Amino acid sequence: MVDTTDEWITSRTGIKERRLAAKDEFTSDLAAKAAQRAMKMAGVTGEQIDLIIVATITPDMPFPSTACLVQQKIGAKKAAAFDLEAACSGFIYGLEIAQQFIMSPPTTRARHRRGKTFHHRGLAGPQHLRAVWRRRRRGDFANPPDSHGC
Repeated sequence: MVDTTDEWITSRTGIKERRLAAKDEFTSDLAAKAAQRAMKMAGVTGEQIDLIIVATITPDMPFPSTACLVQQKIGAKKAAAFDLEAACSGFIYGLEIAQQFIMSPPTTRARHRRGKTFHHRGLAGPQHLRAVWRRRRRGDFANPPDSHGC
């Protein structure tokens, strides 16, 4: 645990209750248990979950995301799942992101723009920078009007 007092944490964060994980327990275990309790209270199954956001700075591992592990543990096969690593503000960011997903209609189409990778052409160092600069001056990197910078 953090070397501080309960009063210090409560006065600065509003957090009044904390839990310690067992040595063999990971973030995905705690999140899955909490999700299962919430699903039971709401009367929904994993198949009815559309989105899983895990806001944590202590993921189980870098890859796959902890949210994907939770997805598997609760049987949410159709849910999008990702981690949000933003420390204390992650909870608020996660709520905002979830709200945006809920308020937006489901995505039915997606577009992908191809990018160029210069290192595959053997360019490195100053030669790489010169090639990028020449291509930029010629307009090779200009975005079409509807590309939103992608």
